[in-house]
Amino acid sequence: MSYTPQVFKIIPIIAALSTAFTALPVTAAPLQDDAKQAFEHAYQNFQQAQAGDKAAREQLQQLAYEALQKGKVYFGEAHFNTATLAVNYLMLLNPQERIGNEQYALAQHAASVYQSELPATDIQQLDPLMLAIETMPEAKPEKLAEYEAALITLFDAWPKGQGASRVVIRSQVAEQFMRLGQLRSDMWQQVYRESETLNGMNHPLTLKAAYLSTLTSGKGQRLDAINTLERVVGAEVQGNSETSQIQLASHYALTKHYAALDRDEALAETIERIHELQASAAGTAGHERYYSVSPRYPSEAISDHQDGMAKLSFEIDKEGQTQNIQILEQTTPGFGQAAKEALAKWRYVPAFEQGEPVATMGESVQLDFTLETMFR
Repeated sequence: MSYTPQVFKIIPIIAALSTAFTALPVTAAPLQDDAKQAFEHAYQNFQQAQAGDKAAREQLQQLAYEALQKGKVYFGEAHFNTATLAVNYLMLLNPQERIGNEQYALAQHAASVYQSELPATDIQQLDPLMLAIETMPEAKPEKLAEYEAALITLFDAWPKGQGASRVVIRSQVAEQFMRLGQLRSDMWQQVYRESETLNGMNHPLTLKAAYLSTLTSGKGQRLDAINTLERVVGAEVQGNSETSQIQLASHYALTKHYAALDRDEALAETIERIHELQASAAGTAGHERYYSVSPRYPSEAISDHQDGMAKLSFEIDKEGQTQNIQILEQTTPGFGQAAKEALAKWRYVPAFEQGEPVATMGESVQLDFTLETMFR
């Protein structure tokens, strides 16, 4: 699905990572001739590079950024066209590059302009709202609540017959909240219900959403959580590695619920199944990672066109969370810190010994940063 703002045509986030630009006439009120010419020159340079289909992504980013800067002078900071130029530029960035204070300031301003210029139900608001969340370097609860409310309004007005795109966007929002340290079971419950209706219970998105919707279940919700998790572990995943890990994590979650309810027979069967799944997946009865995030690419490394790496040691506690993360090797402190922040969000199914989850010590991992992969 695509839509056309006042001047520049852009493709929304749900159309994947590729962004298309269409040349359209500039109709803004004329200002100084030199500002107009500077903008038109910068924008035409970008259009030509985009149309040629040979320019590297990094080059397109630079040209889009130059058009944005010239657009600020020509149209003004608060003009809708300037906001659209900012959205276009940000959408060209790799997801890892989008996270940062400068990028967030651009996205936040663009979202504000779109909200002031367009009806709350206008689908054109989707991109800047999503970008405002995706670029946020750390959780800002008040702004997240504002953007969530605006997205709910859009979801309620979503075009009929396009439920598949809506559930994908819902899952992306929930993922971003997780990245920012906010596991929202209500969001995942919504994704679970919609995905099951559209895709069926065996679909990877349905299973993932179902599992994540149970992670913050309280005592009063234990039976509902068990019912959901039992549906997850009973699904036919047909060898899909991602869903197999979700099933393994769901089995482990069931052990905690069964133990709390003294359902000893179900607990013993589930522990046996965990060993079978772990042995099948890795040849051992050790831990399995079921959730991870990629590290952000340090902005200074991007500016210097620098690749890098970071090797880390860590432990996995009985709940499957990473602990005691230490940097063993790093190309620069920026790479080390970015890798450490990402690893802190990884989650594992813990290992079992004699029917009980145990912590795992002495783990290590190396995270590599390459611009070639990033701009691919």
